[in-house]
Amino acid sequence: MKNIKQPPHHHKPNKDSKKPNHEVCKRCGIILHRGRWQKNDALVKEHKKLKQLTTTLCPACRMEKEGIVEGVLTIDRAIFDSGTKEIQNEIRNIAKLENNRDPLKRLIGISLSKDKVAVNTLTKELAVTIGKHIKKSRKGKLQIHYSPHEDFAEVFLKAIE
Repeated sequence: MKNIKQPPHHHKPNKDSKKPNHEVCKRCGIILHRGRWQKNDALVKEHKKLKQLTTTLCPACRMEKEGIVEGVLTIDRAIFDSGTKEIQNEIRNIAKLENNRDPLKRLIGISLSKDKVAVNTLTKELAVTIGKHIKKSRKGKLQIHYSPHEDFAEVFLKAIE
C-alpha cells in the first residue's frame, strides 16, 4: 500500500465550491487571504469581480464591537506632562505603523486622568510595543505583566525618580 500525502490544510479546496472563497470585513474592508487578514484593495476588487467574497467581521472589529481589550498601557502622568500632545501623537503614530504591518493590531483609545494615562489596545503586542517606544524616547521604567490564563497584558511605564 502506497503512502498518500495530503496537501496542507490551507491548500484544500473549499467545500462549497471549487473556487477559493475569501472573506472581507464589512466594517473595515480588510480581506482574509491565505489565512491572514490584510489590507489589499486590489485583491478585494479582483475577488468582487469574480464574486468570490463573503462579508463578515474580522476578529479586530468583532473585539471592538464586543468591547474586548487585550492590552492596557498605563503611563505616569509625570512622563506625560513633558509634552501631552507630542506623546499622544507618538502613540498614534506607533499604532498606525503597527496597524499597517498587521491590520488586527489597533489602538482603541487614550484616556487621561489626574495621575495616569491609560492606552487601550486590541492586542497585547501593541501595548508592549508602544510602551517600549515611549520608554526609549521619554526615559521611564517599564514593567510588563502577562496574564497566565488569558491573552492579556498590562504594561506600566513609570517615571524615574
